[in-house]
Amino acid sequence: MQTSNGTLAETLQLSKRGSSNFYLYAPNTPGTATAEASYGERRASLTIHFTDTDTAIVQGQISDATSRKPLQDVQLQAGPGLTATTDTNGHFFITTDPTSKAPIKTTLHISKVGYYPHKHNIDITPNQATVVHTKLRPIASGVFASTLIILDSQSDTPTTQKLIETLQELLELTGAKVYNIHTLGQKSTIKKRIETINAIAGRGYYLQINHAPQAKGEPPVVSAHYRGNQGTETFL
Repeated sequence: MQTSNGTLAETLQLSKRGSSNFYLYAPNTPGTATAEASYGERRASLTIHFTDTDTAIVQGQISDATSRKPLQDVQLQAGPGLTATTDTNGHFFITTDPTSKAPIKTTLHISKVGYYPHKHNIDITPNQATVVHTKLRPIASGVFASTLIILDSQSDTPTTQKLIETLQELLELTGAKVYNIHTLGQKSTIKKRIETINAIAGRGYYLQINHAPQAKGEPPVVSAHYRGNQGTETFL
């Protein structure tokens, strides 16, 4: 895409489902620019008028700090009541009409499952765009991202349940897909457990946590798995 002020950055794949967003740096004085867009054999011109406006814009791109790849579905939130979600290219755009001509100081909170949250102190100013590019760091270097983990127990003790709940919360924070297949007050046979595990699609890890002996006089079984079952052993 060409304009009378030069070529737009990132000219490839501007169109998304038949619509397109693009931004220009405005000159210091009111004026116009002509944008020429092309798609295949089709070409069209668009005249853009530059003028002062009360609208404020917060925009930027969010990417992975390790891979440098753009991150989709990152949640952004700032006061008062401003929210946005990044697109497939990691871009976000927030527009607002501030009630005051003076800059509004606020905090932009940035979060995505599997990544450490981030925040920026920003000024929302009428007739200006605030650009915020951020790199999010994956939790635990991303080793748990999209990993399937099954939690189980043969114990109904409060200690066991609290540990499983805490572990599930922490693992989900890292981006893992966690299934807790233990139901309080219900006893399951090894066969039933294997059937339950094998019914879950995907491959991952199985962890059984107990804080009570399984037989009188024996020590507690801290972890367990079922050898001899190929489908279950993919979770080891």
